[in-house]
Amino acid sequence: MKVFEWRKYWLVVADPFSDYIEECDYPMACGRNGICSGNQQSSCPVSRSAGIHYFRAVNDRQPNLGCTEITPLICNAIQDQTFIELEKVRYFDVVADMKSVDSETCKQACLNNCSCKAALFQYDSESSSGDCFLSFELFTLINADQEINRKTTIAFIKVQNVRSPPSASKVVFVFFQKELPASSVCTVQTREDV
Repeated sequence: MKVFEWRKYWLVVADPFSDYIEECDYPMACGRNGICSGNQQSSCPVSRSAGIHYFRAVNDRQPNLGCTEITPLICNAIQDQTFIELEKVRYFDVVADMKSVDSETCKQACLNNCSCKAALFQYDSESSSGDCFLSFELFTLINADQEINRKTTIAFIKVQNVRSPPSASKVVFVFFQKELPASSVCTVQTREDV
């Protein structure tokens, strides 16, 4: 929040929270699904798998508007869902839904809940046990690469894989008989590849 004053143009005269809140700490600093790195640097979550993109910027010219899913989540298709894992991030508000669990339990809880968009797993020094927060609306994540003396948070963002449609090509077998009667020229059989 900032205080403005009119002096032939609007001028910021005070920022009452600047001593307590950094620019990325606001829930929508970089929009939904965005990752804020400070100085208005924003990016979309990226999969470690080469060539697979699950998010794109809402507006390439205004990256702080956040990111949108390329393929929306489908509740009854959890067999086609996976997670993008983002290490060293923070979230503006993490209140544990489950305590003293491992990261796999946290991910599975999100996968089994249709409304869950991400699982945030937070731990101190031992990654085998931590707190799990399930997010049903994913706002700005904060890049925490340079931070020390904070709990470590890993975000598991649920994404929908797209199955390739079955091949539409057909194999056609044509059988000719040696002596063709006048009423029958050939027999055609088709088979669809799966």
